[in-house]
Amino acid sequence: MKAAVIKAVNTVEVCDIKKPEVKKGHVLLKVAYGGFCGPTEMCMIEGIHPRAKFPLVFCHEFSGIIEETAPGSAYNKGEAVTVNPLVTCGECYVCRSGNSYICEKLKLIGIDSDGGFAQYCLVPEANLVRIPAGMPLKLAAFAEPVAVGVHAVRGSPFKAGDTAMVLGAGPIGLITAMCLKAAGAGEIIVAEKDQRRLAFVRELGFEAAGGLEDFKKNNKRVIDQIFDTTGAPAVLPYAVDLVKIKGFIAIVGKFDYPAPVNLHDVLFKELTISGFRVYKDAEFAQAVRLIAKNAADFEKLITDVYALDDINQAIEGFKGRKNLCKIMLKASTDC
Repeated sequence: MKAAVIKAVNTVEVCDIKKPEVKKGHVLLKVAYGGFCGPTEMCMIEGIHPRAKFPLVFCHEFSGIIEETAPGSAYNKGEAVTVNPLVTCGECYVCRSGNSYICEKLKLIGIDSDGGFAQYCLVPEANLVRIPAGMPLKLAAFAEPVAVGVHAVRGSPFKAGDTAMVLGAGPIGLITAMCLKAAGAGEIIVAEKDQRRLAFVRELGFEAAGGLEDFKKNNKRVIDQIFDTTGAPAVLPYAVDLVKIKGFIAIVGKFDYPAPVNLHDVLFKELTISGFRVYKDAEFAQAVRLIAKNAADFEKLITDVYALDDINQAIEGFKGRKNLCKIMLKASTDC
């Protein structure tokens, strides 16, 4: 079968590899679409991910059609599904306390084992999520990052009618904005320095904020919650400045370096700052339903679709910031 394989540092090749054989507790999935998660994929490609080992078929955001099942399976050939890639141990204190999504030994399909940038993938049945009838498989592959946004919004004190600000107009930032919209936000402000993305923010119907320094000087509104999806240390201090007294700041983007946060203001404003990593199983399922209900909105966020053969073109597009929002790769021509 054809697959995109990270062979070595900065070396991705589309090549023929052995098609997986179905085994007990698993299904053989014919992959339809796989999402390109830029930060994670580039971390692996550049050889700095702490767990990824080469050679690796990558991609942890994907959907497809069940091709083959093992005896006794709860699934049938031909069913359309998406994949929750989280693999937990079920034994550590975190799992036993009901928070398995942040398992001490958490692994992901597409990082710790072969994933979705291939024509076929062997997937544990426990990681399959059925999708509603008629839901496009391209949108089903979008469920994983949308689940991240669902988790952040559900975990915040957000209430319908609140004013929320999202820092960053990348895929996770705009997904979070869409989740806030679906949850009934009164106002949604999206801050972004890239001019193309700012224009896209306006096209999507959100208020766009360019320079945060100017916004801080001119804004007179009460901002109830701020969702930082940038992972940029220089940006986080603005969240502390802009959010209301007793406000809430959600850290959704991954910070690779410490941020210079003014803890004096955190103390005097009695702010709550909380981190959000991946999602619970129920939130992944909710993301599927949310996409199905708001398909037109989420479809707008998938701005670039490549064939699997063009994986390196997709990588170069991401590195050059040529892609406006979410990148998808189509693994099968007949799905």
